Amino acid sequence: MGEVFQATLSRDGIDEPVALKRMRAEVAETPDGLKQFEREAQICALLEHENIVGLRAFGKDEKGPYLALEYVDGVSASQLLAASDALPPGVVWQIALDLTRGLNAAHQPGRAVIHRDLSPDNVLVAFSGITKVGDFGIAKLAGGTSFTTTGAVKGKYGYLAPELFDGAEADVFSDRFALAATLYKLWCGVGAFKGRTEAELLRAVLSAEPAKLSTLRGGVPEDVEGWIHAALQKDRAARPELAPLLAALEKVAGGRDAVARSLEQ
Repeated sequence: MGEVFQATLSRDGIDEPVALKRMRAEVAETPDGLKQFEREAQICALLEHENIVGLRAFGKDEKGPYLALEYVDGVSASQLLAASDALPPGVVWQIALDLTRGLNAAHQPGRAVIHRDLSPDNVLVAFSGITKVGDFGIAKLAGGTSFTTTGAVKGKYGYLAPELFDGAEADVFSDRFALAATLYKLWCGVGAFKGRTEAELLRAVLSAEPAKLSTLRGGVPEDVEGWIHAALQKDRAARPELAPLLAALEKVAGGRDAVARSLEQ
């Protein structure tokens, strides 16, 4: 939907690096595209939390609408995984803790924001050691309009909950599934569901049970493993709340200094 550039925002005599997001020309020409861009700005304005990429400005200039988002000096979790055979346990669980805190903040009752596209690509790990949830480009408020084509499924296969392929609306339960699939990949280095093509991957999401994390990589805390597998259930109602996961991760997270050191290597 958009293109992102590094830029500088000058305000009140202070220069701040930002990630400047602009609509692609073909999207800007469609009414729904503009509405979704405006909705992204509204949603980002609601989400003020240290583990969520923040909104710095929203406006329009001669080049069209833009979003100025907090610039995260770091890498995505996907890039981090690609550079390492296996991240240290304390590093994985600290990233997971920050990520879960961010999603939990987005899911607060009364103004729950559904991310709809959570995956390692949209998890940003700063060189300072903090992790932030990014890219709310297709997010929506719980019960709100999504501005996507009827019947279209948005997001990345392997992280999308199975009910979404049957026409169900994305909700906190589908975000929990995506979080579990992301944590699975962070720990094991491979996805919870396998497929050489999108069709094979879709069949796996709909019918296959993922291997236990502990069979792919030992040392996973039992309560963390239990939460991840419960959240990957086909039955959306069986997916647990985030509170137990947060409590479990707080016991094993290695701290942001450990994450920062791992990025130096």
